[in-house]
Amino acid sequence: MAGLKDTVSKSFTAINLKKNNFVTINKINTYISTLEHEISSLYSRMGTNAYARWKKDGGFDTDQLNEFCEKIREKEEEIARQKARIQEIEEEENQILGRNEDSGEEIVGRVYCAFCGTANSDQYKFCVKCGKPL
Repeated sequence: MAGLKDTVSKSFTAINLKKNNFVTINKINTYISTLEHEISSLYSRMGTNAYARWKKDGGFDTDQLNEFCEKIREKEEEIARQKARIQEIEEEENQILGRNEDSGEEIVGRVYCAFCGTANSDQYKFCVKCGKPL
């Protein structure tokens, strides 16, 4: 009976973790999509302004072009940070659920606490961090 209770508890923990990560990753992806749209808009405005300036006097306003380029670079850096955050979330999920990141297989010899997520030896009956039964 205790084995069934542990299995159910671990299953609920896994479901809750996956649900929360799914929502978080979708929010991040929405933010990334917004940033990409803003970059496209900046490219368009930069081109329109550059052409208008060239058409007017045959030159370019390099200060204005630099401003556009800086804004684009900042947004690209933010996209890279958000993609790295998604990767961190996925790696953390694999670690908590005891899966090998490369194959998706469970890692033998480790048990993760259903209450705090700490890795424990599969020989332990209680979590080394919070003391709850494993």
